[in-house]
Amino acid sequence: MVNIQQLNTFGIDCHAQHLRTIQQREDLTTQDIHPDHYFVLGGGSNVLFIDEKTPDILLIDNQKLTYQDHNDHILVTAQAGIVWHDLVIDTLNHGYSGLENLALIPGKVGAAPIQNIGAYGVELCDRFVSLTAYHFASKSFVEFSSTECQFDYRDSFFKSDKGREYCIWDVTLKLDKSFTPVLSYRGLTELADSADLSAQTVFDTVCHLRRSKLPDPAVTGNAGSFFKNPVVDTTQFEQLKRAFPELVAYPSGEQWKLAAGWLIDQAGLKGYRDGDAGIHDKQALVLVNHGHASGRQLVVMAKYAQASVLEKFAVKLEPEVNLIGSKGRVNLDDI
Repeated sequence: MVNIQQLNTFGIDCHAQHLRTIQQREDLTTQDIHPDHYFVLGGGSNVLFIDEKTPDILLIDNQKLTYQDHNDHILVTAQAGIVWHDLVIDTLNHGYSGLENLALIPGKVGAAPIQNIGAYGVELCDRFVSLTAYHFASKSFVEFSSTECQFDYRDSFFKSDKGREYCIWDVTLKLDKSFTPVLSYRGLTELADSADLSAQTVFDTVCHLRRSKLPDPAVTGNAGSFFKNPVVDTTQFEQLKRAFPELVAYPSGEQWKLAAGWLIDQAGLKGYRDGDAGIHDKQALVLVNHGHASGRQLVVMAKYAQASVLEKFAVKLEPEVNLIGSKGRVNLDDI
């Protein structure tokens, strides 16, 4: 048995029967690996292990990074095992922009397309070109376009049953040589009047904002945002806005994206704690492990937050974090 407490940012004390570290293509192609028997783990930052035993683990640890100059833009290909924030820093150090709004998002590159990670008005799909994934059954590497990835809000093809037959190997993104800021989100809008605005300025501001309200997993176990921001139609939004004038929401096409953290806060749960399982006192969207909480105790906390918001607002929160039991993925509604 292998203790993987240090491999998940919630710091859940759990064990896998087997752990295989993947660094080279041959580590996949020369082994008989069935996706139903293994859970592919990157940085462990978007997962909650809910049992003392986990599925067998494939730990992705490839690290190659390459840049290609295409005159007016740059293509960067990053392997799945690279820490996402390290990639953002490296692109800025090379003088390229496009990822600065996505600074300090925890996890590794391989998880980024699965979640279609996003923050401060930018999503991965905005910069995505293609990815290479390994298909376990055919033992072959397959390239996926943006269309084939089926990106949506915190969603992609790779969250589907068919998508889980693949393991992401590398990701190619398009970067800019000249800087075009995205400042639409609260906290960044005031930068628009800055005389010396740069990608580095946006990066620094995003890092400051995230550090001011999000706990450091090295200090307090967490997986960042636990729930997705719920999306509602205009009719429901207007009803909620009349009932709750201070409602925090953002337009999303013809719909509205509600701030899940605000909903949980207004339900009176910011800073709530039951034993070592809790809700962060600065950002209610974040569930925290104050020391020795089990995965099941954090599930109880998540369900309590979900039920409280549903009762107050008639809005159902859905987890962004993957819940993993001893046999594999589990839905929060089924626990």
